[in-house]
Amino acid sequence: MTTGPRQTESSVPVLPEIPNWICLSLLAAITVGMLAKPLLFSPHEVLSDGRMDLSYFFVHWRYFGFHELKSGNLALWNPHYYCGAPFFGNFQSALLYPLNFLYLLAPLDAAINWTIALHVLLGGVFTFYWVRGRGLHSLAALLSALMFMFCGPHFLQIQAGHLPNLCTLIWAPLLFLAIDQLMDRPALLPCLLGNFAFAMSILAGHPQYVFYMGVAAGIYAVLNLVRAPHRGKIMLGLGGIVAGGICLGAVQLFTGLDEGREGMRSLGLSYESASTFSFPPENFLTLVAPWCFGDAISIAYVGRWFVTDVSLFVSVMGLALAVCGMAAGARATRRFSITMLVITLVLAMGGYTPVFHFLFNYVPGFNLFRGTDKFLWLAALFLSMLAGIGLDRLLRGWKVSWWIVGGVAGAGIVVCFFSSLPRQLDWWLDLITKFRPDTMPLEPVADYIGPNIVERSSAQCVGNLILGAVSLFLAAGFLALTKLRRRIACGGMLLMAVIELACFAGASLVTFPIDSARSPFIDEILAKNPGDYRVKCENPNRAMTTGALDISGADPSGLLRFARYASFTAGVDFDTADYANAPEKKPDPLAWRMLRCRYLISESKSNYTTLEGALPRLMLVDRFRLMTNYHEMFSTLTNANFHIDEEIILENKPEPVPQPAREKGTVRLVKSSTDEATIEADVKTPCLLLMTDTYSKGWRALALPGGSQSKYEIMPANYCLRAIPLAAGHHLLRVEYSPLGFRIGKVVSIVAWPVFIVMAGLALVQKSQWKRIPKIETGPRAAL
Repeated sequence: MTTGPRQTESSVPVLPEIPNWICLSLLAAITVGMLAKPLLFSPHEVLSDGRMDLSYFFVHWRYFGFHELKSGNLALWNPHYYCGAPFFGNFQSALLYPLNFLYLLAPLDAAINWTIALHVLLGGVFTFYWVRGRGLHSLAALLSALMFMFCGPHFLQIQAGHLPNLCTLIWAPLLFLAIDQLMDRPALLPCLLGNFAFAMSILAGHPQYVFYMGVAAGIYAVLNLVRAPHRGKIMLGLGGIVAGGICLGAVQLFTGLDEGREGMRSLGLSYESASTFSFPPENFLTLVAPWCFGDAISIAYVGRWFVTDVSLFVSVMGLALAVCGMAAGARATRRFSITMLVITLVLAMGGYTPVFHFLFNYVPGFNLFRGTDKFLWLAALFLSMLAGIGLDRLLRGWKVSWWIVGGVAGAGIVVCFFSSLPRQLDWWLDLITKFRPDTMPLEPVADYIGPNIVERSSAQCVGNLILGAVSLFLAAGFLALTKLRRRIACGGMLLMAVIELACFAGASLVTFPIDSARSPFIDEILAKNPGDYRVKCENPNRAMTTGALDISGADPSGLLRFARYASFTAGVDFDTADYANAPEKKPDPLAWRMLRCRYLISESKSNYTTLEGALPRLMLVDRFRLMTNYHEMFSTLTNANFHIDEEIILENKPEPVPQPAREKGTVRLVKSSTDEATIEADVKTPCLLLMTDTYSKGWRALALPGGSQSKYEIMPANYCLRAIPLAAGHHLLRVEYSPLGFRIGKVVSIVAWPVFIVMAGLALVQKSQWKRIPKIETGPRAAL
C-alpha cells in the first residue's frame, strides 16, 4: 500500500525553487556591488588597465563616433588616422549597436563603466534563461549565470579594455537558447529570438567573435539536428535565423564586408600570424589556479600571450560540478555540451594543434583572424551549463560516486605536486624564458627576466597552486557531504563557487583616470598652429579626441593602398609583412610630405619636429605619369628628382586629358565634414584636382548646380590619394563617402526591422492566446 506518489530522484529538490525575478535581482545586485567603486564613487575612473586597449583605442573611438552622432552625423569615414579610413564599416565603431545609447546620454567615463556593467549583467541574464530553458533548478541556473559572468574568458575582458568583445560575446547564450527552443518545438518565436541575438552580435562590434559564435552554433545545431524530429522545419528555422539576423544587421555587415575588400585584412594572414594568441596547453592550470603565471597587476604575467586572453578559470567548485554534470546529466539535458566543450577547447588551442593547420588552409575565415583563444569564452559557457546540470542533479538527489570524489581530491594532490616545481628558481627562469618568444609582455624585457620578477612570480605561482589544491579538497569534501547532509552540501557548494568567483573578479579589477587618455600637449600644438595639415603622434588614436589628423594608425581597419605606401616608407613590403607584423614607421620627410604631414609629435618627450614642404589638401596639377606597378610608383614618388608638387602618378588615362598652362586656376574648400567636402574651382584649361586624402572606391564626386561640368570621376593618384579630372570652366562639386555596401545594407535593414517588429508582436500575441486555451484532457482521466 502506498501513501502517495513515490519521491524519485528528480521529483523534489532539497532546496526550493527561487522565483526568476529574485535570481535576476541577485545578479543585478552582485554586478553593481562588484563594480560599485567606478560606477558610484569614482566618477572619473574608468574600468580597465590604463596600459591596454580601452585607454589606447576605445576611449578615443567612442568619443569620436558618438560625438559625431550627437551632432547628427553618422561618421562613415574617419579622417583622423591613416590619412583617412573607413570608420562605420570598421565593426568596432559599433555606432548603431542599441546598447551603446548610453554614449549619447552620459559623460564618456560614466557611459563606458555603465555599458560594461550592463553587459556583464546581460551575459548572466541570458545564461540564466538558457539554463532554465532546459528545465534546471533556478539555483543551478543562477550558478551557471554567475560562472559565465565572472569567468576568466568573459570578465577579464574588462581588464583588457575590450569593449567590443564584451558587447559581442554575451549574445551567444541567447542564440543557443533560440536553437534549443527550435529543436524542442519548431515555431516562429525561437527564430525571431535567434534573429535578434545574431543581429545584436553583428552590431556589437567584433566580427571575429561573431564568426566563432557562428562556427560553434553551426556545429551545435548539426549535432542536435541528428536526433531531432521535424528536421525539415528545424532546418528551415535555422536558415531563417541566419537570414533574418543578416537582414537586421545588414547596414553594418554589408558596409563592413564591402570596405573590408579594400582593407588591410583583404590579403589574409600568414599561418604564423593567424596561429598567434592560441590557448597554450600549460594554461589549463588556470582552471584551478588563475594567477599561476601572474596577474599583470600586482606582478608581471610571465606566461604566453596576455593573461586576459588565456585564462579559463570558472571557479574550482564550478569545475567539480561540471564533472558531475558530465557524469549524471541526462542526454536530453546535456544536449552535446560535453562534445561542444571538447570542440571549443581544441579550436581555442589553435596553433598548438594540427587541427588549426587544416582549418587555416581549407575553411574560409580562419585565415582572417589571429587569436583562436577567443573560443575559450564558448568553452566557459558550456562548462557553466554542465556545472548547472551537476548542481541540479545533486539538488534532486543524485548520489555522487566515490570515484568522482576521489578524482577531485586526487586532482588536488596532483596540483600540490605541481606547486613544488616553481620553487626551483633556475627551472622557473628557464621555463618563462622559453615562453618569452611567444609572449607580448607589457614590461620591458630586462624587467621581464630580472631576479625580482623571477622570485615574485615563482612565489605567486606556488601560492596560487596551493590555493587551487585547497579548493579542490574543499570541493571533494562538499561532494562527499552530499551523502550525509545534502541540503547543507548543496548550499555550501553554491556559496563556495560565488566566493571564488567574487575573489577572482575582484583581484582582476583595475581602473585608470580617463583624463590620462588625452594629450594636452597635442591640444597646445594645434592651438598654436592652426591649419589643415596632418601630424604623426605616438598614439595615433588620440587624434580623434584632440581633433588632429594623423598619418599613422594602430588598427587593421586602414586601407590596403595606404598601408602599402606607409610600409614602403619604412623599408618594408606590406604584402610579405602583414598588418600583424607591420613595423613601427620611421620619419621620412620626403615620403610623408605628399600626405600633408607637418609635425612629428612626441607626447612622452613633450616636443615636436616640423617637416618642411607638406602639400596642401587641394592642389591643381597639369602633369601626370601613367604607372600600374605600385612598387615602381613608390620608388618614383620618393625619388628626389620627382617634383611631387607639380606632377602626379595615375593608373589610367584621365578624361579630359590635362593641358599644361602657365596659370592653372584656383581651387578652394567651401565646407567639409567627416564624410564629404564641397569644392569650388575655376580652371582655364583641363587639369587634375589632387586631394591629399586617401583613396577608396566608396568615394564619389557629384556635380552641384552652378558648375560647368556634369560628371566627375575620382581616380587613385600617387597610388593612395585622390585625383579628379577637371575640364576648363567653373566647378562646384561635392565629394562624398557613400560605399555601395552601406547604401544597400541601409535599405535592407530599414525594411527588415519593421517586419521583424510586426512578426515578433504577432508571435507574442499568438503565444499569449495559446496559453489562455484550456487544456483538453484525453484518455481515462477525461472519461471521469
